[in-house]
Amino acid sequence: HKKALKCFKDSLVLRKIGSKEETADTAETYHNIGNCEAKLGLFEDCLHSYCEALKIKKKIYPSDMLSLSTAKTEHCMGLALLQLGSVIEALGFFMPAMEVRQQVLGSEHLDYAFSLHNVGRVYFHQGRVDDAIVCLEEALRIKKSKLDNGHPSVAETEHVLASLYIQKEDIATAIPLLKSALSTYKGKKDCDIMKSDIFDLLGKAYSIIGIIEDAILSYKHSLKIKRAVLGLDDVACANVLMEIGKLRASTGDLNEALIAFKEVKRIHKEVYGKEHLRNADLLIQVGLIQEKIDNDDMAFRCYTEALRLRQLLLSENHFEIAEALAHVGKIHQKRAEHFKSISIFQEAIGIYRDPNNKKMMKECADVCRLLGMSQMEISDTNNAFLSFERSLKLRERVFGKDSEEWAEVAYDIGVAKAHI
Repeated sequence: HKKALKCFKDSLVLRKIGSKEETADTAETYHNIGNCEAKLGLFEDCLHSYCEALKIKKKIYPSDMLSLSTAKTEHCMGLALLQLGSVIEALGFFMPAMEVRQQVLGSEHLDYAFSLHNVGRVYFHQGRVDDAIVCLEEALRIKKSKLDNGHPSVAETEHVLASLYIQKEDIATAIPLLKSALSTYKGKKDCDIMKSDIFDLLGKAYSIIGIIEDAILSYKHSLKIKRAVLGLDDVACANVLMEIGKLRASTGDLNEALIAFKEVKRIHKEVYGKEHLRNADLLIQVGLIQEKIDNDDMAFRCYTEALRLRQLLLSENHFEIAEALAHVGKIHQKRAEHFKSISIFQEAIGIYRDPNNKKMMKECADVCRLLGMSQMEISDTNNAFLSFERSLKLRERVFGKDSEEWAEVAYDIGVAKAHI
């Protein structure tokens, strides 16, 4: 790519010497320079080159003319902007390129599928999951009809699409896509990181449906690749070890979980130092294990340090502060320090306020129930009833009335009513 870049730059100089007018050939040379710079990871530079190409093309081609050449450069500009994190700007180039390709080439052309794929990626980054799936499903259909089995471009779309289905917890759809992409990546050179990402997604998918051993095995495959490619001290390795540790803890294999977390701590210390949010996340996980082995004093130290870090590094009302407060409050509750636990639970609920997603609703419901339990312990049954009632409403929204979670709090309400 470096040699090609030099050739194209030399060609550009000669073209400028040979003619003062900007031609289609000059524009294509700028475009080719941009392609080489993109391959070398020089995204700011390639964006400049594509801009020059696009400027010339817009001069040459009438504004009412649908130009595939212009669409090609706009598409590449979108890719460069996506690499630079400018998601909204990227969409501003992908969309006109896609419209031209559809109108000129038709809705079954590969170039239209490539545009659909990248528009889907932008929607993915914007959190527009359903819109992204529509684009990527159509892109995948076209690619499968035009490309051979095992083509990397098909695997790329399957990869992104599967991650979206995992977000929707549609694991039955996600896993076959992941396995198909993995089969393709295994036969290609320079796809190690992509394979590792697939194993991460498989680990997440299996953990969602409770197939823990397969989840751990998937993460282990990912870890092996990441260590070989990135080195033992890379944060990506720590992220995988964190997931392995959580899964080990969920199966009761606490010693193996602590070994994984110890390695995470070593990497975090090497990369981040002590004052980092990732350390708070790790402390919460270690605290949970200490609670399981009835080492509440150590758990309390872990939770209070996690709380300190989150209060130091996050905005005042961030939900992760509420999560840490809830853990601290539970230790006070176990120690029968109910006035302290009540104060802390109320602080956590104040942060949750009106939770707007299922995860926050579930956590807020849990804290409301814990608050009610502490209030019952000090015979404040009226307020306990109100706390349980709020917990019940939230659990109904998350789990429904036929769930064990709803029934658990309904029972608490019955007990509170009996004491009023």
